[in-house]
Amino acid sequence: MQNDVKLPLDQRRNYKNFFDGMKRITAEEGALTLFNGVSMTIMRSVLMTVAQAAVYYQAKETLIRTGYFKDNLITHFSSSFISGTVATAVTQPFDVLKTRLQNAETGEYKGFIPAWTRIGPHTILLFVFIEQIQKLNYRIYTKH
Repeated sequence: MQNDVKLPLDQRRNYKNFFDGMKRITAEEGALTLFNGVSMTIMRSVLMTVAQAAVYYQAKETLIRTGYFKDNLITHFSSSFISGTVATAVTQPFDVLKTRLQNAETGEYKGFIPAWTRIGPHTILLFVFIEQIQKLNYRIYTKH
């Protein structure tokens, strides 16, 4: 549905809204069309979560053990940066397969750098916020 505007005018479906699109896709192309690419989407999501979490905590632990880093915002940012980069590398092939299975145009997201610009900042913000919330939680609930 979101790629409709990329089609030539004579090929556009011109859905009125989400519900019109769902109704027409189901009627004209069959309900299973709604699930094109779902297996790759699930696989990509699993790999994204594993790569982000496992790499973040491993990178954080490794950086702290070097003695150059402490458990602070700089370490959280650095670990998140590493995690986002690895997650991008791991999920890139599945992004390509998912897009092809969904018959969507790849559009402006071609290559590692554009993919990282979407995944990297998300990963950095995710783990920096998690760490800060954990610290706040610790301060609130460990008062003596």
